[in-house]
Order: sequence, then C-alpha cells, then structure tokens
Amino acid sequence: MTETDQRKVSLQREIEWLEKCLKSLDGEKKFVPWLAVLYVLVVPGAMWKGVLGVIVVLFATTVILGTAMYIQAGHRSEYLERLEETKKALAELERVPYVPR
Repeated sequence: MTETDQRKVSLQREIEWLEKCLKSLDGEKKFVPWLAVLYVLVVPGAMWKGVLGVIVVLFATTVILGTAMYIQAGHRSEYLERLEETKKALAELERVPYVPR
C-alpha cells in the first residue's frame, strides 16, 4: 500500500468518525431541553431559603442550560469545520496523481 493510499484510508476513517460524532451530538441534543426540568426545583428552593433560594435555583439552572447549549454548539461547529477540511484534503489527494519518490 502506497503512502497516498494510506493517507486516503486515514482521511476516510476520519470522515466516518466525524460523521459518527455529529450523529451522536444529534442524539444528545434531544436531552438538553430536559435540563429545563431543573426549574421545578424553584419550589423546594423557595421553601428552603425563600426568595434567595428561588434566585439561586433560577440562576443555576439558566447557567447549566446555557453551558450545555454552548458546549453542544461548539462541538458541532468544530466537527463540521474538521469534516469540511478533511473532505477537502481527500478531494485534493484524489485529484493529484501519485508521484513515486
């Protein structure tokens, strides 16, 4: 197997892996809205510490939701960018003929 063939196989494996990661993110994306269920903790927070408990629960839940969405978007962006670069590299590799050394 030539060096070019090895590189093609490596790029194809990376493309498959990145597509698998994107599918995994789609599955995980369904769980992020369920974090909003944490807002239910406002009631025990109110009973425990009154208005301060409500504020803490609202703030903490909003931060958790925002962080989850930010991480999700960041990973999706990174995977899509790497997938595009890898596909571009594979296309260039297939376009350029192999020149033995």
